[in-house]
Amino acid sequence: MPVTFTPNSTCDICYDSYDEGSKKPRATPCGHIFCLDCLCNVFEEQRPQCPLCRSDVNTSIELHLEAAGDVQQFSDHAQPPSQTQSSTEAKAQMLLDDIDNLLSRPAKFLTREDEEVKRLISRCQIFLQSHHPEQFQGLLTSFHLFLRVLSLSEDLESQRQIAVLLQTDLCAGMSPRGLELWTTKK
Repeated sequence: MPVTFTPNSTCDICYDSYDEGSKKPRATPCGHIFCLDCLCNVFEEQRPQCPLCRSDVNTSIELHLEAAGDVQQFSDHAQPPSQTQSSTEAKAQMLLDDIDNLLSRPAKFLTREDEEVKRLISRCQIFLQSHHPEQFQGLLTSFHLFLRVLSLSEDLESQRQIAVLLQTDLCAGMSPRGLELWTTKK
């Protein structure tokens, strides 16, 4: 599924418009989108972090631009202003509902590898980049909180896996008597 941008979409760091050259859009694992130039500067840091949410950045995904006339996903110019506004608000509400839906899952099932999560991140980014930030502050806040919960969920799962490995190693190194005493204390 290609990610599309409006003609006025810009990088959140340098505010330059995206293009197919050095300003080609790239998505980080946390879901934020920056131009190639700015992301290269991030990767030059000793410990690369996302400039917006400070999560570790070790890779990026290349995004493809569509010609302005090819995809008009969020263009409502043909509708009267009142319909445009209500249609846009309905899209924002649908994204909020989708975020709520995914957050109702148990935390251990929330991962960036999940296709539904990937699609929601992409849809939110496209929507938010094509509208003025203050216009949908509630959606922007919910989206950032969703990304934070997603990150914490993945960290928690990683720590759980480490704990299981440590417990396995601990049990493997104990004498049968020591293991018996340790398990009865739990």
